[in-house]
Amino acid sequence: MRSRVIRGLVAASLVGIVVAASAAAESPQPTAGPEFSSIHSGQPAWSPDGSRLAVTRTIGLGNTFRIVVMNADRSSPHTVATGFSPAWSPDGRRIAFV
Repeated sequence: MRSRVIRGLVAASLVGIVVAASAAAESPQPTAGPEFSSIHSGQPAWSPDGSRLAVTRTIGLGNTFRIVVMNADRSSPHTVATGFSPAWSPDGRRIAFV
């Protein structure tokens, strides 16, 4: 069985996904906030190696759910599928979703 290190805390709320490193020197920034009030992110899932984060993102009234993958530092977010509840494969090469 392979173990992994949890690199930080992930919190999902109405303001977005906040990633806080365990020894952060600066305040974490949300991926969306009041200026993006029509975008909501939730259901975060870390990749097995901790380098990427998959989230469910809704836009507007929440009629469309998208799986968005980004780097652990929240850079390079991109939509990979339409769906929700992402879960990484053990090797980190695939994402299962509903």
